Amino acid sequence: MEKLNLYLSLHWKIIAALVFSLIFCLGIFNRFLNHEMIVRNAKFALGTVNNKSCSNHGQIGYSYSVSGKSYYGFGTASMCGFVDCTNVSIGDSVRVTYSGDNIDLSTCASIQSEEDNLKSSIFILTFFVMLAGFGIWRTIKK
Repeated sequence: MEKLNLYLSLHWKIIAALVFSLIFCLGIFNRFLNHEMIVRNAKFALGTVNNKSCSNHGQIGYSYSVSGKSYYGFGTASMCGFVDCTNVSIGDSVRVTYSGDNIDLSTCASIQSEEDNLKSSIFILTFFVMLAGFGIWRTIKK
């Protein structure tokens, strides 16, 4: 009976590790796809700062227009080329990079920054898959 309980306990640990790993990896993969879509088919527009929240890591919201339709995005003040959030005023101009494939996907960061985000997403995803695999392997070996 004790062996059965140990087996069931081990079984549920493996399932839990796989489920949490899968959820985390899907989130990172979605982030990767968004950055990749922006980099692959980058288009540019001039946007306008609509709001700012200096208490929320310097987050700013911006709007931009493509073919007469308005779209909205957000980023940090430093990411958008400002020194810090206190230097941002509502109505300031910001350069927006958006995906030609999905106009809703946008960033106020440079293309180089987006390419760096792609590389870091791949690294994080690879590292986490290896870490989860190692954890599962250790659990099975016990």
